[in-house]
Formats: sequence, structure tokens, C-alpha cells
Amino acid sequence: LMANEKRNHPRPSACVPQASATSAGGAAATFTFADPGDGYSIVVGSVSWSYDTTPTGGAITVSDGTTSISHKVSAAGPNSITFNPPLLFADTTAVTVVAAAGGGAVIATAHGCGYKQLAGQTE
Repeated sequence: LMANEKRNHPRPSACVPQASATSAGGAAATFTFADPGDGYSIVVGSVSWSYDTTPTGGAITVSDGTTSISHKVSAAGPNSITFNPPLLFADTTAVTVVAAAGGGAVIATAHGCGYKQLAGQTE
């Protein structure tokens, strides 16, 4: 880059799931947005999840190991959260999304929309 030149990264206007996981019965569904590399951060715009029957101890968590956001889930079926503004995590850090084990033979799924962004960039 030239001096004072900004690197622009396209941001999805309508996020499609860019990572997903489906559990075996009674297990958590987990996926990771990989470490984006030196000088970049992961930004998560939305997560969605589903349990095939009512979970016991259901939850959706987004975490980089230091910063976490978690919501309890007590109903079967699909749901989602759109983060406005999107969640910006520390640079050079992987981000994991987990739909917690739902108990018994409950099957969990999780999807997420995220992208990498130049670290320190706020828009």
C-alpha cells in the first residue's frame, strides 16, 4: 500500500453462512473462523442455530478465548442473532462458535457469517 492509502475489504450486505457445523445427537455443534493472519481481525455479523427438539442446557456462544458472548437457548427450531454493529475480535485471533450440547439425543446446528478485516479498522 502507498502512504495514507486504505485497504478496503468488501463486506457482505446479505451474509450467507460462511461456516457451519452439525452435531451428532447429544453433542455440541462447533466451528471456527480461523486466525485471519497478522494484522487482521475476525468480524462476526451474525450467527444462527437450530435444535431438532427442545434442548436441555442449550446455548449459542461466540468467543475468541478472551471475549465471549453467550445466549441461553430453551426452544427447538431455528433462531438467529444479527450483531449491529458486528462483533470485532482481537487481531490475529481465531473465533469459535458453539451451539451447546442439547442433552439426550438432541441434534444441534450452528451457522455463522464472518469476514476478516484489517486490524484497527472500524469501518
